[in-house]
Amino acid sequence: MRPCGIWKSREVPINTSGSEITIDGSYGEGGGQVLRTALALSTLTGQSVRIENIRANRPKPGLRPQHLTAVRAAAAICRAHVTGDALGSPTLTFSPTCSAQAGRYTFDVSEATEGGSAGSVGLVLQTVLLPLALAEGNSHLVLRGGTHVPWAPSASYLEHVFLPFLSKVGISARITISRWGFYPAGGGEIEIRIAGGSALTAIQRTERGALRRIWGLAVVTNLPAHIPQRMADRAGRYLAAADLPAQIEPRRLRGAGPGSRPMAVRDCRQSVWPRPSAKTCWLITRVRLLLIPIWPIRPSCRSPWPPAPRGS
Repeated sequence: MRPCGIWKSREVPINTSGSEITIDGSYGEGGGQVLRTALALSTLTGQSVRIENIRANRPKPGLRPQHLTAVRAAAAICRAHVTGDALGSPTLTFSPTCSAQAGRYTFDVSEATEGGSAGSVGLVLQTVLLPLALAEGNSHLVLRGGTHVPWAPSASYLEHVFLPFLSKVGISARITISRWGFYPAGGGEIEIRIAGGSALTAIQRTERGALRRIWGLAVVTNLPAHIPQRMADRAGRYLAAADLPAQIEPRRLRGAGPGSRPMAVRDCRQSVWPRPSAKTCWLITRVRLLLIPIWPIRPSCRSPWPPAPRGS
């Protein structure tokens, strides 16, 4: 083991043999998930990796700003040696020099490209969350960029669905949305506090359990106040007509640019909308399509995220 930084590290073997694992980034859907998973596993195990054909099946292959920021974030927490970390690069090598180090970090997606970027902060978090949760010591992250953008899990989804579910397996993390950032302006910011030294436990969830409530938000930035109110009212009427009463709160906030996002959460005893019923899924989809004036988002009944073919 080769610890570094001010925190005591766990016993993670660091690869000093010079060998590396080669990963084909075009495998499967050929998107950014191969890259993010490879970086997280490399950080956790100390194994050097070479990733080729990064995002080969995307309209704009190679590293985009959010992916480049994820690379740099992973490299920062394990002091990795990196080559190929440039916009558009199809190949990357990543060699950790020490275990993941807890601490305070700030990563800004807009700094990855001239003119800024609304790249997803959620995708950056996805890369470093598990290594920091298993590191010794607590961490505090500040991530800047797009918080609610297409083709990526929103910060609200992470806050209200993803992280609460992870707490059931032993990972403790909390998100605060300081500023909402929509495409194309970005400018959002989230803070994440991650408790280190997590002990992972297995869980079994085969039933959703009884429905406790449906609630949601209708949020706009830099738009007139009547818009979120109309969004909330219309969503409430559609859900109530299907015997699914919901509390939808309108919010008008300031941001780097105009944007809107309605969100509905189905809170069940065993889960928080990971797999809504077909009826609820259709209704929430219908509500979102009716309310989003800038772009349509069509959540799948099989997943709480929008389909991810393009920007991930």
